Amino acid sequence: MFFRNFRNRKINTRFEERVRRRKPYLKYRNAIKNSVREYRKYDMGEDIYFDRAPLPDLYYVNEITLLPKNITTVFAFWEIREDSFNLLKEKHNVSDDAVIMLYKNEKLYRKISGLSRFGSYYINNVEGDKNYVAKIGFMDSNNNFYELSESSEVVTPSGKVSKNRATKWAIPKFVEGKIAVDFYTKDNLPEDRILAMEITDAELVLGEMFTHYIYDEEGNLIYIGASDKLMRRVKPCSSKM
Repeated sequence: MFFRNFRNRKINTRFEERVRRRKPYLKYRNAIKNSVREYRKYDMGEDIYFDRAPLPDLYYVNEITLLPKNITTVFAFWEIREDSFNLLKEKHNVSDDAVIMLYKNEKLYRKISGLSRFGSYYINNVEGDKNYVAKIGFMDSNNNFYELSESSEVVTPSGKVSKNRATKWAIPKFVEGKIAVDFYTKDNLPEDRILAMEITDAELVLGEMFTHYIYDEEGNLIYIGASDKLMRRVKPCSSKM
C-alpha cells in the first residue's frame, strides 16, 4: 500500500518526515535585491548635461508648426501671444477663437475654426503626396482673416512605391579648392572599372561588359569585381589581361 500522501501520521510512521528545501534561486534573487538597495544609498550626483526642469507650457511666441503623421493626417500645434491677440482685438474687433487656414499646393484647402490661442490639432482626411502649409490667425465680423503665423511647408507620404528608380552615380573631385562632382551613366562610363561594372550590373552577368579576364596557374578564371571568386575556365577568352 502506498502511503506518500496519507494524512494519518500515527499510521504513516514508516516514512521519514519530508522537509521542503528552500529553492536555490531565491538566494540569488535576494542577493540582487540587496545590491540594488546598497546602490541606491549613494547619490548619483548632479547631471550637468541634462536640465531636469519641466518644459514650459508656453514660449510666448506667435508660431504654428505642421507635421505629417501619415498618408491622410497632418498634426498642427501652435501658440499665440496674448498681447498680439489684444492688439488685433482693439484694431479690428476680431473674434476670440483662433482659425487655421490649411493650404494645399498653394490653394486654400480647409478652414478650421473655434480653436484656442494655444493647443494642438490632428487634421484628418487630407490627400497623400501633396504640399501643405498652415496659417493661423483670427477672423473679424466681415470674414476678413488676419494672419499671425505661417508654418513651414510639409509633404504628406504618397503611400506607394516611387516610380523614380534611377540611380545617380558620381565621383567627387577637387577643383580650385572646391568639391565638384562628375556624374556617370551607362552611356557615359568612368575609367574606374569597378564603378563601371556597378553601373552596368556587369557583376551579375559575366562578360556583359568586359572581355578582359585573369587566369591563375591552374586554369581557374578570376574576373574583376567578383570579390576574388574563382570559376572554372570553360572556353578560351578572346583577350587576356
